[in-house]
Amino acid sequence: MKIGVISDTHGYINPAAFEYLDDVALILHAGDIGNPDIITELEAFAPVTAVLGNTDGFPFAGSFPESELIYIEGKKIYMTHAVINGRHRIPSVMKEISDIGPDIVVFGHTHRQHAFEEKGVFFFNPGSAGPVREGTRPGVGVLAIEDAGFSHEIFYLD
Repeated sequence: MKIGVISDTHGYINPAAFEYLDDVALILHAGDIGNPDIITELEAFAPVTAVLGNTDGFPFAGSFPESELIYIEGKKIYMTHAVINGRHRIPSVMKEISDIGPDIVVFGHTHRQHAFEEKGVFFFNPGSAGPVREGTRPGVGVLAIEDAGFSHEIFYLD
């Protein structure tokens, strides 16, 4: 199963992102959505599972959870917006992840791409698919989940 992973749109999706979402079965949005229309745009490609980010306020009240645990093709995927703040992992979030024991953690917040394994858990952040911030490159990710495992790709949008 091919899954699009997007984050930190802040009310705008870089049009180049849609090229990589064209043939996915599901889209995961890791927060800082910015505008409800973003979800509608993404749903034109595939069903969307989203979590709230730290800047998602009133328009999203009650619409999405702060974190989500989903099972896809036998893989346990935990989604939350912020795992890393600055250069540091957030201890309370890391404890929650340890308690849950997911295979994959999808997150955003940093506007920077991350793909690393730690203590048997794969952490994946595609970076921001929205407005460009100084020092970052916009991106979108794709996870391919199969019986034997999974693979990932990050596509830069600049």
